[in-house]
Amino acid sequence: MAQMRGDIGQYAKGLRASVRIFANTAAITEFLPERLAPWMAAHPQIDVDMKERESIEIARSVGAGLTEIGILSSAVETGNLILRPFAIDRLVVVSSREHPLIGNRDVRFANLLGERSSGWRTAHCKIISKGRHLAWVQK
Repeated sequence: MAQMRGDIGQYAKGLRASVRIFANTAAITEFLPERLAPWMAAHPQIDVDMKERESIEIARSVGAGLTEIGILSSAVETGNLILRPFAIDRLVVVSSREHPLIGNRDVRFANLLGERSSGWRTAHCKIISKGRHLAWVQK
């Protein structure tokens, strides 16, 4: 009980804070670990509550005030939320040696429309917040 009172007291006095982050799978697995770990080490008084969500749900949650920060695909409608670039998740195309695009070093997504595929991953991630710019998550 004494420890709980002490923890609550720190929040009440502004000595401790918490931030809620909703992020898609690509952000959680590929981008956040290397960026978030040093930030958390430098800010031990701030607790991070991270949840994995689909991009559409992240946009809705930020808009409704259910989370302070959202990291999602740029392909999702975000309405009037403030967007900040976060990371580019490059796609890789694997094809047979006979495919017409095989000689191209860079292939645009538009060139692949109509092609059979085994799956697509998020092409871009952005960070959104309701009115705040959070520089610690940008490269």
